[in-house]
Amino acid sequence: MLQLVLFATIGVGMKSLLLRYHRYEWLVVLGLSPLLVFPTLAQTATMGALVLLLLLWVGRWILTGMAWPLTPFNGVLLVLATSIVVGGLVSSHPDLTLRKISNLILGLALLRGMALAARNRRDIIIAITGFMLISAAFITVGALTTSWPAHKTPWLAPIVRHFPRLRTRLPELATSFVNPNQLAAVGLLSFPLAFALVREHPRMKQRGRYIQGLFVMIGTFGVFALLVTFFTQSRGGWMGIFGALVSLALFWRRDTCNRWVKALPIILLLFLFGVVMMAIMQTDLQEWKTVLAFQDSEGSIASLIGRSNMAWRWEVWYQAMKVVRYAPWTGIGLGAYRRVAQQLFPSDYLAKYHSVIYDSHQIFFQAAVDLGVPGLIAYLALVGSGIAIGFRMSKHHDPLVRSIAVGGTGSLVALHLYGLLNAMAPGSKPGLLFWYLLGLLAGIANMGYWGESDKRLSS
Repeated sequence: MLQLVLFATIGVGMKSLLLRYHRYEWLVVLGLSPLLVFPTLAQTATMGALVLLLLLWVGRWILTGMAWPLTPFNGVLLVLATSIVVGGLVSSHPDLTLRKISNLILGLALLRGMALAARNRRDIIIAITGFMLISAAFITVGALTTSWPAHKTPWLAPIVRHFPRLRTRLPELATSFVNPNQLAAVGLLSFPLAFALVREHPRMKQRGRYIQGLFVMIGTFGVFALLVTFFTQSRGGWMGIFGALVSLALFWRRDTCNRWVKALPIILLLFLFGVVMMAIMQTDLQEWKTVLAFQDSEGSIASLIGRSNMAWRWEVWYQAMKVVRYAPWTGIGLGAYRRVAQQLFPSDYLAKYHSVIYDSHQIFFQAAVDLGVPGLIAYLALVGSGIAIGFRMSKHHDPLVRSIAVGGTGSLVALHLYGLLNAMAPGSKPGLLFWYLLGLLAGIANMGYWGESDKRLSS
């Protein structure tokens, strides 16, 4: 009898604890993140972290009857999660795939945590602070360990050659330095949100010393992230900077924009999906090169980006198209591209320049390569849903909600313009910020569901 009473007391206590503190689940996730970001360093501890997450999720499911918080992404996430499982099962290189899956689980856990946490302004400000701290850590470590291009842009060479660099190899890094293109992706995910927050800050009612100091640091970090992105000299990064600034300007001058301009990001995503699908089905490489004028004219894209660089990228993209056509429904497995692509479709041209090609250098091709065409469609739907949330919530009367919507949309637009020339593969470590950002968008979209009144939102 005493044992039954003890178990009942523990059960009631656990239920009360989970229901009361579930909004802080994302802090638990952040505490476990080092183990999931670097899963091979302490494999036993990583398994323990995954089990703990599973127990938290199952426990909340049993106690509340809700397996996953209500978000606008749930249907798309189900399809994407299915593609991730399939991509893991079909992979012939589990050592690479398990790292990606670990990072994807962490990303999904952060999105879930943000959706649970965003119930009031205080929780949102804490979540934003967490996002900025993680972004700052990624960018600072990346800036100190990257190989700054000294000859890519001659007029920047005298500056970047003086940048400091730590001769330290980060764990689980395929090369001895952080790739500047990956560093640019982190900057593009960070600075639009920082700029949007700083611009809306004068309209917010918080005037405490802590809040003022926080927004000064956010603004300083936003400028730092923009400069780092610029000095990486990533062509995709520069395209992303342009796209982010244009996106922010369009939102800030919303009343003067036509409706078709406001819908431009969605139209762009649909157009890109059509181009990707046409490219996958295309077999004649030379015909595409001629159509896009990559070889013929001085004013072509190749002449702006660099002929040898563009020719190399085009060969990589063509190889990626063939890989997708080889496994259109399942992909070849998360992270397996570097070992499988050259085995299936060897290219002497690529072998002359690099012994290993780590990704497809195009964000949409990479999603299709890793997850198959269903995974690509789910990924595009996920991004499109995020942009749609941003547009809808950018009209909100609360400046804090509005700034997250505008900045988050600018970051998504910037990342996917960058992605036309580079890839941020599903499960990559910088992708943690992508999922965190989607979680913030899901959180502000869910505030009405959690019963927050307009009066409280603006208080």
